[in-house]
Amino acid sequence: MSYNNLSPVTNVCIVSDRRNCPPSYTMLDRTADGEEADFWKDSLFKSKVKRYLCFTRDNRPAQNQLNQVITDLALIGLKDSVPPGYTGIKETADTHEQALRKHILCVRYIVKTSTNSAIVDITLARDNSYKAAMYTLVGEVNGINLTFKLAQLVTASRPAPPPPRLVNEAPVGSPPPQTNQHLQQPSYGSLQRMKSQHTQIGIEGVPFKLNDRLVKTPGTSNMNDLPNITYRSLAELTESTSYDFSREKSIVNNFM
Repeated sequence: MSYNNLSPVTNVCIVSDRRNCPPSYTMLDRTADGEEADFWKDSLFKSKVKRYLCFTRDNRPAQNQLNQVITDLALIGLKDSVPPGYTGIKETADTHEQALRKHILCVRYIVKTSTNSAIVDITLARDNSYKAAMYTLVGEVNGINLTFKLAQLVTASRPAPPPPRLVNEAPVGSPPPQTNQHLQQPSYGSLQRMKSQHTQIGIEGVPFKLNDRLVKTPGTSNMNDLPNITYRSLAELTESTSYDFSREKSIVNNFM
C-alpha cells in the first residue's frame, strides 16, 4: 500500500456514541485485530460510558478553512499542560463530556504549505502488529495502542528550481535565509517517545564534579594532596610568553 498517495488527516475528535460520528469522518470502533476499541471501558464496574476516536481527511474549504493538516499526536496526563503548538481534545464532540478517563489527546495542526509530511492514517491495536507496518506509537489508552502513519505529502508540480549558487553566495539585497520551524524542531510527541525509550540527548548523563583531590573529606585535611599551583602576575605572564619573531622575519627577508 502506498501511503504517500493518501490524503493527510485534517481533524480528529472523540465521541461517546457510535451514532454520533461526524459526516465524512472514519470511526475507529474496532482495533486492527477486530476487538472493540472503546477508550473508556471499565471492566471492573462495567461502565456504560463509551469513547471512540474519529478522524477525517476532508480538505474541503467549508471543513478546513485554514488548510491545516495533522503532523503529530501525543498523550499527556489529565493534570499536565498541553504543550505549545498543540491542541488538547478534552471534551467529546457530541456531548461535551470528558473525552478520556486518564489522558488528554493532543493534536498538532500545521498549515499544509508549511510542512512536507503529515499523518495519513491512524490505527488501533491491542498487540504490536503496528510495528511491522512501520506505524508510530502515540501511547496506550485502556489497553489499546494508538498509532499513526507519517508520510510525505504529494504536492502539485512546481516551477523549475533556480540555478545553483556557490556556497555562501546570496543575491544582492536579499534577506538572510530563514528556516521553517515546523520542519526543523522536533515535535513534543517525538521527544516524549524518545524519553520513554530512555534515549539520551546531547550530554545527558555525563556527571560534572570537582576532582576528588580538590574535595575536602570531612574530618580530614587534604591540603597536602592539592596540586602545587604557581601564581604569576600579568607582567610575569607577558614576559614568559613574549616572542618577537625576529628569526622568522630574517628568514623571510633573505628570500625577498
